[in-house]
Amino acid sequence: MATQASNPTREYVYDPSWGKLPEGLTDWAYVPAVAVDSQDRVFVNQRGSPSVIVYSRDGEILTTWGDQFAKGAHGLTIRQEEDGEYLYFVDVARHCVVKTTLEGRELWTLGEPGRVGAPGEPFNRPTSISFTPEGDFYVSDGYGNRRVHHFDPRLRLIRSWGEQGSGPGQFSLVHHVWFDTRGGQRRVLVTDRENNRIQVFTPEGEFVKELTDLNRPDNIWVDQEGYMYVTELGAGLAILDTNDRFVQRLPGGEGREPGKILKPHGIWGDSQGSLYIGEVEEGHRIQKFVRK
Repeated sequence: MATQASNPTREYVYDPSWGKLPEGLTDWAYVPAVAVDSQDRVFVNQRGSPSVIVYSRDGEILTTWGDQFAKGAHGLTIRQEEDGEYLYFVDVARHCVVKTTLEGRELWTLGEPGRVGAPGEPFNRPTSISFTPEGDFYVSDGYGNRRVHHFDPRLRLIRSWGEQGSGPGQFSLVHHVWFDTRGGQRRVLVTDRENNRIQVFTPEGEFVKELTDLNRPDNIWVDQEGYMYVTELGAGLAILDTNDRFVQRLPGGEGREPGKILKPHGIWGDSQGSLYIGEVEEGHRIQKFVRK
């Protein structure tokens, strides 16, 4: 159970000037994922062509690329490594994870594209990826499996856990995974969407606790101050503090009016505290919210 913090500390204003569509597009497809690099370039992943649109922080389109994720866009993270930054795409349709440069050059693929793994094994409609500081990573898997997979930096499977259900360590839909290091902790946060909760595990997959009072939680992003942002497909955006207490909610809208949050899915923030929220289903767009 997540408790309520005393006072809201965040205020956001919608930026209507940001994120114009690329030439030739009249509307967005589903926008499941967004990530921001160290230069505040915003990588928007949509289920359409082009599948990646890169914006500046001010909303200028810098480049577009990639049709390979047009059908299976779902999870995206960006990671600073010794020799630069890299993107990691999780393809829900092709059952694989793909590492690319920031320009879209593919470096490796984990999983055989188009092939479903054996029952309980990687991958069956995977959804997201998150890294430890040492380079291990976790993949949520997902819509077909009800599992979390832990890999080492050499792409070798270490362990898996999870099964269908609503008890501790069981899942209805393993939608997103985030490796949490706030306050010196080492925890694996997993959004169990259709059970309306986030489950918290040790790095070895042992259940610690659950955060409830959520409405179909989709994705997690944690800012530099340690605040956790959770997109809720059925509600809007939940903000929790460093102690997992609810700070406030940005409510979702009933229509697709600009500035309302409708069917939020992906989320990331930039160095100035602005948020970028990707929406799916009848939302299907990307919006920027500036922190006041």
